[in-house]
Amino acid sequence: IAAAQCGGHFRALPAPLYSSNPGLVNLIKKEPFYEQLDELYDNMDLLVASLGTLQAFEEESFLHEKYESLLFKNIHQKSISGMIFGRPYDHEGHFFSSITDKIIGISDQQIVKTPVRFVVVNDRFKSEALLGALKSGIITHLVTSETIADRVLQLQEESGR
Repeated sequence: IAAAQCGGHFRALPAPLYSSNPGLVNLIKKEPFYEQLDELYDNMDLLVASLGTLQAFEEESFLHEKYESLLFKNIHQKSISGMIFGRPYDHEGHFFSSITDKIIGISDQQIVKTPVRFVVVNDRFKSEALLGALKSGIITHLVTSETIADRVLQLQEESGR
């Protein structure tokens, strides 16, 4: 709806975000529809996103039950600051590569390559996720509240990061 109102276009990915089978991820990426999406990902002008948290992932019982141990088995969960497009990153803004072969969708390289990466954060519980995302350079444009911005600055001062 937002894309249409702004004269833009969007494509839905007709696949799950995560797969327990890396072979399936590779097969899906060879499908003509995905190849077309992948080309679009390479040539996007704008991404609009919000940030996720591991806590929100855990609240989604199906994802938590079926995927958490698989996706995060080599990642110390306290080191996860936030998630964007299903991709977790640490407090310093580095993406965890151990999950890459289980994600179907836009790659972290394609995200960073997109000139305008517009993120909206309106939940004060995502302050830590926002700090990590800001450190990653993943955000080019941000909409948030003064309260959340102040909390991010406080977190940065407390951690000396």
